[in-house]
Amino acid sequence: MKRWLGIGVAMGLAALGGAAQAANWQDLGNPKVGPQQTLKQFHDYFKSRFPSIPLQKYADGPYIFNKDLMQQYQEAVQFNPGEITLEEGKKLWDAPFRNGKTYASCYPDGGKGVATRYPYYDPKLQTVVTLGGSLNACREHNGERPLQYAGAKMAALQTYLASLSNGLPVDVKVQGPGAIHAFEQGKAFYFMKRGPHGFSCAACHVAQAGMSLHNHQTISATLGEAAHFPAYGVGGSAVKTLQKQFADCETKLGVKPHPLESTDYRDLEYFVTYLSNGIRINAPGYQP
Repeated sequence: MKRWLGIGVAMGLAALGGAAQAANWQDLGNPKVGPQQTLKQFHDYFKSRFPSIPLQKYADGPYIFNKDLMQQYQEAVQFNPGEITLEEGKKLWDAPFRNGKTYASCYPDGGKGVATRYPYYDPKLQTVVTLGGSLNACREHNGERPLQYAGAKMAALQTYLASLSNGLPVDVKVQGPGAIHAFEQGKAFYFMKRGPHGFSCAACHVAQAGMSLHNHQTISATLGEAAHFPAYGVGGSAVKTLQKQFADCETKLGVKPHPLESTDYRDLEYFVTYLSNGIRINAPGYQP
C-alpha cells in the first residue's frame, strides 16, 4: 500500500471532518433517489463547497482548485503530449478495414457528436454500452478482431472519437428500469468502501475534492471527470481511458482492479459520466 493512502488520505479525511459531515457528502450515495435528483444533489454539493467555480470549469480537472496549478495547466496543454495519441487515433480511425469500410461507417454523422451520448444502456443487450465497447463492436461487425481494452490502439481510438465531440456538453440518458438499475449499481460501486483502509471513490473525489495529498497532488472532483477523458497522465506518460483510471485508483486503494469493460466498470462509467451532464467535452485531457 502506498504511503499516501496510509497517511495522506487519512489525514485529509480527518482535516475535512465537520465540513464534510455538514455537507452530508455520504448522503449523495442514497439509493432511494433517482438519477435526476442525484445529479442535482451533486451540483448543489459542489456549488456549496466551491461557489466561485463555474460548472464548465470542472472539465479542466484538479487544476481548477489552485491559481498556480491552473497557470501550469494552461501552459502545459499548449503542448499536450496527448495530441500525439490523438493523431494516432485519427490514423487508425481513417484506416480502412479489410472490407474497405472505416470506423466512421459505424456511427451517425461519421462519429461527430456521438461521444456526448456514451455510455448508454441498451435494453436489447440489457447492458451498458461504452465508447470502447462500441469501437470493438464496430470492428467485429466489419470482420475484424476486437482490440485489447487496455491497449494503446484502443486508447488512441477512444481519444479521437471523444475529440469529435469537443465543445459539446455530455448528454447521457438514464431512462427505463434497466438503465436506472445499472446507474444505481454504478453509484453503489462509487460509494462502496473497500481495501485495507476502507476508502471509496467518493471519499476522494467528493469529500476530498480540491485537497492535496502529501505529494502535493490535488484531487479532482467527480463533476467533469468523464468530460476530459481519455486524458494524458503525466505520471504514466501516456493517455489512459476512464476505465483505466478506475483500475489505477483501485490499485492505489490496495484492491485488485476489475477487468476493463467488466459489468462493474461499465456501470461505474455510466454513473460517473452522467454526473458530467451539461459539461463540455475536452479530450484529450491532461492530468498530473
